[in-house]
Amino acid sequence: MKAELSILLTIVLLILLVLTPANAQGETDYCYKPSKPLFLSTVKTKKRYAEDMQEYQRCKEYFIEMQQHSARIKQEADESSRRIMSKYNKQ
Repeated sequence: MKAELSILLTIVLLILLVLTPANAQGETDYCYKPSKPLFLSTVKTKKRYAEDMQEYQRCKEYFIEMQQHSARIKQEADESSRRIMSKYNKQ
């Protein structure tokens, strides 16, 4: 029983280790904010900037969703490991 529990805890910890680096990265590593065009830029350049800003906003929203998803997975793993440890400590 103890061997099975230690294997399960090892798997949970490995999953947490894999997820941690993804959360450690900052937004700057994931989404790149476009540079604002110069005052005398063409209409085409300004339009492209507006499109790039929309893409940047979508990227930020997706990044936030992924962070929240990762946090939920970590929370579920923590709760699961607590349940396992409480069962182990009762024995």
